[in-house]
This record gives sequence, structure tokens and C-alpha cells, in this order.
Amino acid sequence: MGLRYFKAKRKSSGLASSLLSMIGVGVGVMALTAVLGVMNGFQLGFIESILEVSSYHLQITAGQGVKEEKFAELENLRAIQSVISFTESQAIAEGKYVRQRGCRVRGLPVDILRRDPGFRNSLEITAGVFDLRPANSIVIGVELARHLGLAVGEEIVLTALAGDSLGKLAPTKERFTISALFRSGYYEYDLGLVFVANETAINYFWPEKRPPLTLGIKLENRFHLKEAEEEIAAALREAPGSWYKLVIWRDYNRAFFSALRMEKIIMMLLIGLIFIVVGFNIYHTLRRTVRERYEEIALLKAIGAPGSAIQYIFILDGFLIGCLGAGVGMAMGLLITGNINEVFGIVETLINLVLGVMEFLFATLSTRGMREFSIFSPAYFYLIEVPSKVLLPEALLILLLGLLSATMAAYFASQRVAEIKPVQILQYE
Repeated sequence: MGLRYFKAKRKSSGLASSLLSMIGVGVGVMALTAVLGVMNGFQLGFIESILEVSSYHLQITAGQGVKEEKFAELENLRAIQSVISFTESQAIAEGKYVRQRGCRVRGLPVDILRRDPGFRNSLEITAGVFDLRPANSIVIGVELARHLGLAVGEEIVLTALAGDSLGKLAPTKERFTISALFRSGYYEYDLGLVFVANETAINYFWPEKRPPLTLGIKLENRFHLKEAEEEIAAALREAPGSWYKLVIWRDYNRAFFSALRMEKIIMMLLIGLIFIVVGFNIYHTLRRTVRERYEEIALLKAIGAPGSAIQYIFILDGFLIGCLGAGVGMAMGLLITGNINEVFGIVETLINLVLGVMEFLFATLSTRGMREFSIFSPAYFYLIEVPSKVLLPEALLILLLGLLSATMAAYFASQRVAEIKPVQILQYE
């Protein structure tokens, strides 16, 4: 009976109200899927750049005088992909231009690309060859090179405070030869992060003694932190003199990752308001449907149908509206998200066409030509194309929200069935 009611045309407006309700659910699901897909693309890009290039999944800071060899066996553990020793210091970079730029100088093993596939895959080498073996070789970001007016093969001057204690700190300058330029997709790294060999960094910043040992650890799965911590603790428990401090990536980047999470939650809540509006629309539509079928409901009650069974008829109506609307909306959302750059290209073409017509019509009023419109212009946004990624748990949650909004609206609308008295309705028939 629920299926028959769903197919049947309403007495007053046919199927228009049901279609509008399905369209509302579909638009809500489509919008939320597309927006979260683009947000995921941006956020996961930032997260991957931070973890693969800079912060690692785990960081170990060892005590003074501890040798790196004591931690060598960690790379053989099942959960660990790579163990990289590194140093990091601050310096001021100078190039051809008068302006200067502060940067982080990261010292890495010369075979970093072989030992850390994640680091290798996260960097796009735009010029030169990533090679830290030559003396005073350095790799810098494309934005820092542009800021200082430098290119591959030219020299960059780093000024830093070097020394082993506060009383011995003194400014020192050193010239480095640029072997490659990289692009990570994260503006802060492309402008303020440079790479040199570990030995070069130690000789420059700590000329008299070795710096504290710092290890960056990449895991096979960065979410299996507890298992990795247990394996590391078991491996180092019997190693004498291997005192260490372990920091996980969630704690190391807590402020930034919390801001990304809050941004996504707020966006979901704001766009999720669509489902509340759609739910009210479905509620009033089904209340009108119940009113139009008073006689049929009264007849069903008169022959013994329980009120709860009659309610299920109208709940099924809302459930089907939610299923069809959410299903079509999810398909459209996935289609848009998977082709987001093509969609933006079409929108930009249409807008530029309208602007071109306006420029032609009002050419006599203005001598300045209109600039070509771009939604994500590289002049203002640090990206080449818009990234997007739909996560399965989020897609299922969006489907559930669309389905739940329609079903709950139908449930509350069907409560009116309990108020119908067969005697009062049928006495006039």
C-alpha cells in the first residue's frame, strides 16, 4: 500500500510536491558531497605535505651523547617504513636581490630519496637534480628561489648563529650552491624550507660538537600509532643508554590539525541546514497527504488495521523520497567531485562569455578591457588545479543524513494518523 500511495498522484498537485522533496534531498546530498570532497582534497594535501616532508609520523629526540647506532634496529621493525636522522636550524637566506628571507635549514642523509619513498614522492623537482653529495650543495623551494632571484647552479648565502653555548654564539655566513628547486604544494615549505646534507649542517651550525640526535620515523600506516609505540619501546627497552622522547604526528601538529577538523565540522553543520529545510518541506507535504486520505485511513481503521501499520505507509513514503533523492544526489556529487576542474572550467567559460558580451555592448563607455575571470586564479591561490577526494565514511554519513531527514519528517507527519476517528469521518459518507 505504501508503494501504491507513493506512485499515486496527489489530488491537489500531482507528484510535484514529492518531486520537489526529492530534488531538495538530492541537492543537499550533492552540495555536501562536492564541498567535502574539495575540502578533503585541500586538507589531505596539506597533511601529506606536512607529514611526508617535515614532521614525519613519529619523532624521537635522544639524550645527549646517544649514538645513532643504538636506534639502527628500529628500521627492521614490521610497522616501520623508514628511520631518518636529521637536524634543523634557522638561518637568513640572501640572493641576488636586496631583500632577505628567514628559512629552516633541514639536514638530511645524502641517500634520503632512496630511504624515504614518501619524501621522494611528495616533492616535485622543477629544476636540477636532488643531490646533496657535493660539498655545500643545497636544495631550495621554488618560491624562495623566486623571492631571492636565484636559479639552479647559482649561490645562496645563509647567515646563522653558530656555536655550542649562548656565550659562544656568533653570526657566520656560508655560501651554498643550488643543486635543485622543489615544489611541495605547501607554500610555507616552498618559501621557507631548504635541504642540505647532515654533515654540512653539523659543520656549519655545530662546529665544535655534535647536535642532539633527532630521528624521523615513517610508518607503514600512520594511524597504527599505538602498535608502533609498543614495538619501539620493546626494541629499546634493553638498549643501554638509549633514553629518548617520542612525539607522535597528532601531537606535533595538534593546533593545525585541530583547526582543519573544526573547519570541516562547521562546514558540514552549515551545509547540513539544507536537510532541516528539506525535512520541513517533506513534513508539510506528508501532512497534507494524510489530510487528503482521511477517508481511506478511516476505512482501514474501521476494518481493523492498527494505527501503527497505517503510519508505516506514510513513513515508507518519506523513506522512498529520501532513498531516491539521496541516491541521485550522491551520484551527481561524485560526478562533480571527480571532474571538479572541468566543472570550474565550464563555469569560467560561461562567465567570461557573459563578460565578453557586456564588454562589447558597453565598449563605448569604458576604454579598459575586462580581465579574464578565473575562480582559482594562480595569481591569488597557490595551486595549479583544485584537488578533491571523497572518503567512504563521509559519503555514507551524507547518504544517511539525507535518508534520515526524509524518514524522520515522514514519521512526525504520520503522527496525525492517531488522531483520526473512523466514526467522525465515515458518518458523512
